[in-house]
Amino acid sequence: MQLSDLIQVVLPIESRSRKNGDAMKLLLLTILICGLLFLAAEPSWARKWSDTTGKFSVEAELVEVKADKVLLRKAGGSEITVPVARLSQVDRRYLESLGNPVPSQAEPTADLQISELLKQVQQQSDVPAIAAAIVTSEGLAAFGVTGVRKRGTKSPAMPNDLWHLGST
Repeated sequence: MQLSDLIQVVLPIESRSRKNGDAMKLLLLTILICGLLFLAAEPSWARKWSDTTGKFSVEAELVEVKADKVLLRKAGGSEITVPVARLSQVDRRYLESLGNPVPSQAEPTADLQISELLKQVQQQSDVPAIAAAIVTSEGLAAFGVTGVRKRGTKSPAMPNDLWHLGST
């Protein structure tokens, strides 16, 4: 075999190898650009958050945890603040997994004597539910609750329910 024959055999192989190398470089460049575009896009870390009753839920991203409240951002950009005590057990465990201390939520118990007094006031006032609390400089001393969450239902008002504060 002469040198000219060897050059003819090597050149086509080198030419094919160069074409494959160019195609590989183009593929890697495309993957790199797509990866950068993916990283540049604002990631959505939204998840479904639920309350303790399971009746309310929202798809939102956790913005921050401050003391006993979480700040959540919905898809539209609006933000809501939710007390940690109102979050489901699953959501509280999720917060703990992120390293956020979650205050223990001992279920408060109503004082039966206060609840009995409130039952009389509730019947006289024709309201679905009523609650009262005795608060000192040291915190909650005692409280009572009686009635139903919604007129015409049997779902009892609970100590952890949110209450509208008002006067007549």
